[in-house]
Amino acid sequence: MTAVAFWNVQRLGAGSDKGRVAAFERTLQYFWEAEALILCEVTGDRQLTGVQLIKMGSNALGYSMLPTQPTQSQFVTQNQSLGVGKFNELFGFPIWLKGGNTFDRQSKRPVYNVATYGGLEIYVYHANASSRASAVMTWAIGALCAAPGNFLLVGDFNCTPDDLNRDLKYALDQQTTGISMDGLKLDWGGPTYPSSDTLWTYDYAAARGIQIKVKTVRLPEPERFSDHLPIIVRF
Repeated sequence: MTAVAFWNVQRLGAGSDKGRVAAFERTLQYFWEAEALILCEVTGDRQLTGVQLIKMGSNALGYSMLPTQPTQSQFVTQNQSLGVGKFNELFGFPIWLKGGNTFDRQSKRPVYNVATYGGLEIYVYHANASSRASAVMTWAIGALCAAPGNFLLVGDFNCTPDDLNRDLKYALDQQTTGISMDGLKLDWGGPTYPSSDTLWTYDYAAARGIQIKVKTVRLPEPERFSDHLPIIVRF
């Protein structure tokens, strides 16, 4: 088995002061068991000690991936957004949200293909921080399930697993296109938000074709410079 870590780093990038960058670098010791660290809320490129933080995507809050074991990692970096089809074409009925069936009009950010690991495609998604998150997450997962191949999706999904499972079930019950989510698995490691007093499980993983196990990284209080706790996903 191997592992990848994910963390919403709350606006880390070119404009971050040296103290905040140093605080982030101190946390890297907690990801020793992962081969790569995937990030969201990256605001721009930034030189770190021994590695370059490179923002992926044109949105104000983008993604990045850092190798944590650069001499051993089998992760191959990708840098491309996933084209998510219209909801009514994926599922055969219109989405229940106001705003229509076009993903870019409903989601503030794209789903991003950040890496491959052997034949596995690895994606990250930072969902809207709103009540529509579980519906938009269902849409993103539907698009991944409609494509061939196995995948791992990590991110700040901004909805609880219960809410996401509810909307996934509803979409599958209503669908008329024959879309299948056979083999889809969700896993989570407990509350991740807010980091100061964790109440909600917003950061977790979805996968098809692989077994996954997620754990929340309980950073010491002085290291919690982000409002989210990170996770590690073993697969």
